[in-house]
Amino acid sequence: MAHFVPIPLEYPPRPVAPPQLGAGAGATLADVALRADYFHKVSNSYQSTSTVPIPSNPLASATKEMVKACIHSIGQDDPVAAILAPQTRRLLEGVTSRIDGLQDQHLNHAANHSQRLIGVEQRLTGVEQRLTGVEQRLTGVEQRLTGVEQRLTGVEQRLTGVEQRLTGVEQRLTGVEQRLTGVEQRLTGVETELAQIRESVQELRGQSNTMEQLLHQIVQQQNDSLPTIGTLVRENADLRNQLFGNNHR
Repeated sequence: MAHFVPIPLEYPPRPVAPPQLGAGAGATLADVALRADYFHKVSNSYQSTSTVPIPSNPLASATKEMVKACIHSIGQDDPVAAILAPQTRRLLEGVTSRIDGLQDQHLNHAANHSQRLIGVEQRLTGVEQRLTGVEQRLTGVEQRLTGVEQRLTGVEQRLTGVEQRLTGVEQRLTGVEQRLTGVEQRLTGVETELAQIRESVQELRGQSNTMEQLLHQIVQQQNDSLPTIGTLVRENADLRNQLFGNNHR
């Protein structure tokens, strides 16, 4: 079964120092027990810190228990154990070699994890750089937005001023309309008076025509009566001459 756990902040884990083996051509049972315990610690350390599936190996625990049992049995005054001691030693040496191979395998896994971690860190650095660029672009956009808002505020202020001027123009226009209404009313009154004057003039013209006709009739009558008056004047003159002439004689 694969064993998955999250990577800790400090990775790879600090390795467990391997034990110093005893001097001599072969390892003793105590050395084998120490190597088995070291493998067990390393195996548990990597299994508790790796995100890559590392196969759990129960061989370390089993070997450790077996070595302990062998050490315990060899430590007894047992003829059979004394006879089997060389075979047990060879068996444990083979197990030790197997443990060394597994240890190297786990160290290789640790190196691979380190390389993968470096790659992840590089990718994380790239992501951070991209994030920094995005933040800078966002700052620029915010600054542009602030400028647009300021321009919008200025436009709104100008619009308010134009609206105020328009209100003043409308008020002036209302006053002009009121004055124009007054002028129209006065003009209507003048037109009414002018119509009345025209009617009066027409009436006067009618009366003048009538008077002219009467005057013409009077003049005509006078012209008709002028010969009679002249005759009367001459007769009167003759009569006076006769009267006054006789008296002088």
